[in-house]
Amino acid sequence: MKALDGDHGESRVISRSSMTEISNGRMHNPEQVVLKVRQTRLDTVYLRGWCYDEFESSNWAMSRTQRGTQRNSPAVSVTTIVSRPVAEAGPWMRGTLLFPFRKAASHDWISVEIQYLDKSEPLPFIPWETAELDMSVSKLLIDPRQNLSLVEDTMPDRIVAYVPSSTAPEPEPAPDSAFLQLPRQLDPRIAAMANLTMQSCRTDRERIRAVEQYFTSQFQYQLGFEPPRGQDAVTFFLLNHPPAHCEYFASGAALFLRIAGVPCRYVTGYVPSEYHSDGFWMARRKDRHAWVEAFDRDAGHWVTVEATPSNGIPERRAADWQARWSERWRDWSDELLRRFRELGLLSAVGLVLQTNIARGILVTLFIAAWFLIAKKYRRSSKLQMHESHTDQQADQHLTELEQRLARHGLERL
Repeated sequence: MKALDGDHGESRVISRSSMTEISNGRMHNPEQVVLKVRQTRLDTVYLRGWCYDEFESSNWAMSRTQRGTQRNSPAVSVTTIVSRPVAEAGPWMRGTLLFPFRKAASHDWISVEIQYLDKSEPLPFIPWETAELDMSVSKLLIDPRQNLSLVEDTMPDRIVAYVPSSTAPEPEPAPDSAFLQLPRQLDPRIAAMANLTMQSCRTDRERIRAVEQYFTSQFQYQLGFEPPRGQDAVTFFLLNHPPAHCEYFASGAALFLRIAGVPCRYVTGYVPSEYHSDGFWMARRKDRHAWVEAFDRDAGHWVTVEATPSNGIPERRAADWQARWSERWRDWSDELLRRFRELGLLSAVGLVLQTNIARGILVTLFIAAWFLIAKKYRRSSKLQMHESHTDQQADQHLTELEQRLARHGLERL
């Protein structure tokens, strides 16, 4: 990927995504924990990081005009919500600092709390449906693709996104032509395949479902696909159907939809898949994913398009006992360190005495100390008994010797 700085070095913008970005990321330390996600429902959540609109030579990028818009657009300031009554607030409370994203006439909200465990990730990963964002930074840059960039602050340890759960989002204006851009040299066979796939579709919803069905049923998933040298990667993938990974499925689906006139964009991010019984999800590096967001022109809003076969989507799985204990230990040690820094030694000791983990450690230490003391006492008692027995034997031998000597007229003075 290529990084660009803002006009004054204020924001970092990823401008290009190659077809190996996610596959290489997955192969490098795939078990590394990146995000901890807690939400008020158990559905799979797509956390978008970067979104791209321009496709050329099997790579996605941000179009120059929109990059310029992002770099020169004013930052969105933090908004203080104070006029909304608490009873109608939903996620908002009086005096809370939130970033508004879109209008949503809903009083039923889903909160998605994202905790950053890997500081190498510099982006706010949030659901695309986010209406309000609770984030302890002063400014955010939001571009036409809804990419987020930090301006003056570092990434906080925790952000909370609020998503309406029951009411459909307010209709949005149709996106501009950047989301319909096609490669300058598009193989006509690909256009024919796309038209054949959607020939009986009448609505954008039907077109989206037809594209998803086509790719998930006609292709197989494989991590680390590389096309033959000199071949355009996505063209080769679409014409020859080799097993490939999510970046190719998302790119192919985006091309098909754009050929049919459906605006769409290519998105990379995380799909947390490891569920812990304490009520949260963990995202590891192997949970990085690529998908498509398409604009349903009939409904007037964006929808997620998943064209990767099911075995290529990060699989929902229950955390094993090692992962559970590792996370509990990390939570406890982080809270202990926070209390020590913010509240002092006594508060940290109080936490130690309150938790079951600490109590278990103390009980274990007490049992171990008791065992060592008892073992030392038994060893000392045996030594004393041995020494007493040895003294008694010596006294007995000395008495017998004196008696024998006395019979021969030899007595000890």
